[in-house]
Amino acid sequence: SYGVVFDQLPQQAADMLVGFTDSSVVLLFSIIIMLTICGMFMETTVITLIVTPILLPVVRQYGIDPVHFGIIMMTTVTMGCSTPPVGVALYTCSSIMNCSVQEVTKYAWPWFVAIFVTLMISVFCPKLILFLPNLVYGV
Repeated sequence: SYGVVFDQLPQQAADMLVGFTDSSVVLLFSIIIMLTICGMFMETTVITLIVTPILLPVVRQYGIDPVHFGIIMMTTVTMGCSTPPVGVALYTCSSIMNCSVQEVTKYAWPWFVAIFVTLMISVFCPKLILFLPNLVYGV
């Protein structure tokens, strides 16, 4: 995490995302890809603490609701903690089940597909995601 902050990788990624597209959907897809890659190599808490303050102004600039973005971000980052090569949840699960990481990964792929489908629904149907928060807060 020190190297990521020192090299200002999140800021560079945010600058790249802003100049990349005018579409909020393409922006969200790009963020999902970036967060998935980060999740493969970094801890969930570290990603959240480093990337959220950088990406939040970017998504607000595109008119994306912060709650909608937060749900997409945390779903993606949580998925990242289960992916090889560093996936903490992957190693924990393999230790508990007394099997190899490769075996756990082999059986985890259907769940990754389900999470990806959930993310796609989240990106394309923000009203579905925001229904309950809007109901509670009267927006």
